[in-house]
Amino acid sequence: MDGFGKRAEYSRKGLSWEKFHTNAMLYKKYITTISSVINIFSITSMPDLILWCKHNNFDFYGTTLIYPLEQKITCLPKSTKKEILAMYKCFLYTHKDILNTYDIEQIKNWLTFMMSRDDSHLLPAFRLEQTRLDNLRNESFTEIFTEYSSWY
Repeated sequence: MDGFGKRAEYSRKGLSWEKFHTNAMLYKKYITTISSVINIFSITSMPDLILWCKHNNFDFYGTTLIYPLEQKITCLPKSTKKEILAMYKCFLYTHKDILNTYDIEQIKNWLTFMMSRDDSHLLPAFRLEQTRLDNLRNESFTEIFTEYSSWY
C-alpha cells in the first residue's frame, strides 16, 4: 500500500482505499505486515498509513523507490524536503509511545535517503508524465497533493 487514502488511490490507479481497508480487516488473520514503496506519492501520507497500521495491529515496512527515477524522493526540491523533515520530526515526537525502534529506524532511513542527493533536475520529467496521466484519467495531481503545488 503506497500511501494512505486518496493519495494511494492516485498513485495506484484503480485502487479503492475503502475496499483495501475492508479486505485488510476481513483477512487480518493472514496479514502481518503492510509494505509500501516510499516515493513522491507516498512520503507525505506515510504517517497516516503508519498510524492506520498501528491502530489495526499491522506492522509496516517501507522501501525507497529507485525507479522510475523521477518519482524518487530525492527529486523533491530542497524546500519541500525541509518541510517533510519537519513533519516527520513532529510525527516521531508525537507518536513515540506507539513507534518501536525498528519503526523509527525505517523512517530515519527514508529521510536519510531523501536528503542524500538532489535529483530535482528530474522534476520536469515528473510533471510531464503526471500531466499526461492527469489528462488521460481526468485527475489533478495538485488537487490530491496540495503540499506540492508551489513547485509543481
